[in-house]
Amino acid sequence: MAFILIFLIIVFTVLSYYIENKFEEVFVIKSKGIVTEIINNQILNLINANNISYDQFVISKSTNNGIDIVTIDNLKINKIISQLILNINKKLNQLYPIKIKLKFGYFFSNVFFIDMGPEITAQIISINIISPKVKSEFLSAGINQTIHRLNLDLNVECVLLLSHSKKKTTYNQKIPLVEQVYIGKIPTIYFNK
Repeated sequence: MAFILIFLIIVFTVLSYYIENKFEEVFVIKSKGIVTEIINNQILNLINANNISYDQFVISKSTNNGIDIVTIDNLKINKIISQLILNINKKLNQLYPIKIKLKFGYFFSNVFFIDMGPEITAQIISINIISPKVKSEFLSAGINQTIHRLNLDLNVECVLLLSHSKKKTTYNQKIPLVEQVYIGKIPTIYFNK
């Protein structure tokens, strides 16, 4: 009798590890979707509340030669980004632990079984690091046009708790904050190489 009980425990443990590994990728994708939705909502709230525009962050001046000088106001950008990070952390702390549930039917990778069977649960138990970087880029937009764009790159590190293990995952998100099109003089000669 003890042998059968030990055998059943071993089979159950091996099976649960196998199932967990099969579901791990889906849980990571689902958790990324949840975190991304929270971040996007906080970005929209911040942009709407502060009425963010290009002129708030970038001062452009023209010289006598018609060349634009572009100066970025880092203090204003840092203020907005700091407020965004505080808002994201506040929202995530209100939701902890974030539960992710999947039906056992996902195991079969068939659309007919996806909503069938008992639920398997994972949790996002912590967000360790939210690291923002603001990047300035200039893009060509035609013969005489240049787009100046400020992007916010967010890297979010999460710990996802599965039934037998913890998985650390990193989500990267690139968000265009503001952009401006600069129009220059049209060249008198154009060579197509």
